[in-house]
Amino acid sequence: MDFCCHCNCKRKVIGYPRKICRSNSLSNRPFPSCGNEDIDAFIEDTKPKEESKKEYCDYFLEWIPYSHIKLIKNDPIAEGNYSRVFIGEWKPLEQGDEVVDDKELIYIDIALKVLKESKNLGSECLK
Repeated sequence: MDFCCHCNCKRKVIGYPRKICRSNSLSNRPFPSCGNEDIDAFIEDTKPKEESKKEYCDYFLEWIPYSHIKLIKNDPIAEGNYSRVFIGEWKPLEQGDEVVDDKELIYIDIALKVLKESKNLGSECLK
């Protein structure tokens, strides 16, 4: 595991150019909005504050547009009363990060949880 050249934290995600952690890679551009103020505020609150960065500074939530996710299969791996869970892949470097070499374009395995009846969620759902 390498160290970020900006904040000296351990890089949790390998493959970014210039040995920069995800937090510093995104710091010069705005996070995409999901379109819901309550959810955007919740995501913003998960970002580490400068004075409280941990050994790994990639501990934060990030809104990833659905168009940047590739589902492995369209059938959920789990389903409950309120949600379904899918397995997918995400290519974080496709979101505008400077790419030095195609070998750096790695996929990250993700779990995508889709809430049923999740339109217009408010702050009550986030508690």
